[in-house]
Amino acid sequence: MASGIKAIRSGREPGVVQRFVNYLEHDFPWLLGEVKEARQQGGVRVIAAGPNAFIYFLDDPQPLDLEQIDARFPGLADDIARSQGIGLVLARAAGGPVCIWRGKRFRMEDLGSGPFAGRADLELVAAGLRDLMAMPCAGDLVLYGLQAPGGHVSFIAEVGAHAGPTEDEMQTFIVTPPGVTLPGPITHPLQLYPHFVRYQDPA
Repeated sequence: MASGIKAIRSGREPGVVQRFVNYLEHDFPWLLGEVKEARQQGGVRVIAAGPNAFIYFLDDPQPLDLEQIDARFPGLADDIARSQGIGLVLARAAGGPVCIWRGKRFRMEDLGSGPFAGRADLELVAAGLRDLMAMPCAGDLVLYGLQAPGGHVSFIAEVGAHAGPTEDEMQTFIVTPPGVTLPGPITHPLQLYPHFVRYQDPA
């Protein structure tokens, strides 16, 4: 993948984008090197986390936005989003996060006319995606294998992968020992931190 992106940068791009997409579809879960979840080469780092993959361009310490990525690698983000093994791609942009779905770009306020049409929990989905892309440590591009055209994809071999905004992942439950009470209502995972901090040894 890194060598393919370098070829685009150097102008030797015929077929490179397609080879890059083929790599993601067919080889990504098995060719991540000594540490299966991570690979770094040619100034590009890829971290796989179940059905998610995070792509980092290492020549800039700050997260790149989509405008910068487009300038460096025209068409790359859209072509990745068209892959049979990719559900959607997230990127930062000047006006806020962008979701690229089937090669089309959607702002968070437009998700209802694209990948999340008809979803009753649309506002919650958009808020979660905004939270993710507000994290500086999230990839310059964030790839989701869930709801890919060819079916759900996990980028590493695991059973029961979950880390996305599909309808069956947006509902959760908490099992507690008898006598434990939680603050309520809980609408964000951050609300659980104070509860679990109390389990830490004060010493």
